[in-house]
Amino acid sequence: MWLIRRYEPFRTPVEVVDDLGGNIFPSAILSVATTDTIVITPSANLYVGNPKSLIGIRVKSRRRNSRIRVVVEETRFFAQSVSEFILKEPWNEYIVFPDIIWKYEALIHNEQPSPFNFSVKAEMNDRDLGQGLRILSMRSIHECLLGYVTADDEFHDTSVLFAAYVNEDNPAIDQILREALNTRLVNRFMGYQNNNEEAIQRQVYALWYVLQQRNFRYSSISNTSFSSNVVYSQRVRTFGTALEASQINCVDGSLLFASLLRAVNIDPVLIRIPGHMFVGYYTDIGHTKLRFIETTMNGDVYL
Repeated sequence: MWLIRRYEPFRTPVEVVDDLGGNIFPSAILSVATTDTIVITPSANLYVGNPKSLIGIRVKSRRRNSRIRVVVEETRFFAQSVSEFILKEPWNEYIVFPDIIWKYEALIHNEQPSPFNFSVKAEMNDRDLGQGLRILSMRSIHECLLGYVTADDEFHDTSVLFAAYVNEDNPAIDQILREALNTRLVNRFMGYQNNNEEAIQRQVYALWYVLQQRNFRYSSISNTSFSSNVVYSQRVRTFGTALEASQINCVDGSLLFASLLRAVNIDPVLIRIPGHMFVGYYTDIGHTKLRFIETTMNGDVYL
């Protein structure tokens, strides 16, 4: 008597994973879109693809140099994409980060948290692995990721992403510069052109003064609707929002002023201390002299 056992290959489910508890922050995507910088380091030991996409799938390689093909379905935040990778190690668990073709305009204009379905299909060595589906939350553009906690309870500081809100290309900057020139405090903005510290200080003062004339008021709004023991974030007004509302807190004011400094080719530094932020700026082209300015109470001081 012969016992015949039919062998069916194990069908690996496609599991959608991420390190931020199912949350995607537009500021984290936009800030590194044109760079090779990886702010959020993958927690997996083995991974392939571009971890800047922030979303991956967990699969197990079938054999050495397994070929995997991943199709990500289109949403309002990204287009459909097809990615192919080689998993070199046999029978090892990988995180595969597929290419995400972001719709950057949609990210920039996402003013409030929005749930969306992340749907992905995968094949390995021409065998269908099935579909993975997960509901993720696209956070508001006004939420800055401060840090996150990994499965091993290690905290990762990502507050460098505050710098993503420095926007020296905002069209409204030209109007502010014209207002500053109209004060006659400076005749022109020339940055470090003549490398004169007094000239730098006068340019900085002219910008500070014109903001003071715009009657900005302090507003301490920084909390978000987000609540998590994995991810920590803070609400930040973009340059345009701060100008329109004429309201700033220490972070908003610092980012707005740093944007103006960058626009006139003066290099700013964002200084963070517990519970506060203010702006530093170099008064020489060699970056040997650093000065500081407080923007928080800008509208409460009369010169």
